[in-house]
Amino acid sequence: MASRNLQRRHQKAVQRKKMLAQRRRVQAAEPEGTLAQDVRYAAAAPLHACFVQERLFETGVGMVILTRKTDDDEFAIAGFLVDVYCLGVKDVLFRETDEAEMEMLLGRMEAATPLAPVVKDLTTAINTAVQSSGQLRALLK
Repeated sequence: MASRNLQRRHQKAVQRKKMLAQRRRVQAAEPEGTLAQDVRYAAAAPLHACFVQERLFETGVGMVILTRKTDDDEFAIAGFLVDVYCLGVKDVLFRETDEAEMEMLLGRMEAATPLAPVVKDLTTAINTAVQSSGQLRALLK
């Protein structure tokens, strides 16, 4: 009886090792990093700009846009749908792009609702709040 339990444990251990090895091979074969890895990399980059929809505090819901310069011609854009009066951050978008596409995306957002640039001190405060946000931590897991 004891030898049968040992055999089962051994079989489970072998299957788990095979599964983990397969998972590592798949991750190594991926050409790009995962979303969590991309967000962590971008979070370490310097802030480029921060925008808030002008009527955010009047309407109660709106977007906060952070852009970071990750490489020479590459930018990371993070958009946060913020519910000022109730839930905090409701949704997050993240995209890596070049400068031309970033300007196009910001132009489209500006056409829908005017965006106001945020001063550096407030940008730092928003950046700190976003990094400590539970929603962002959940996204990184």
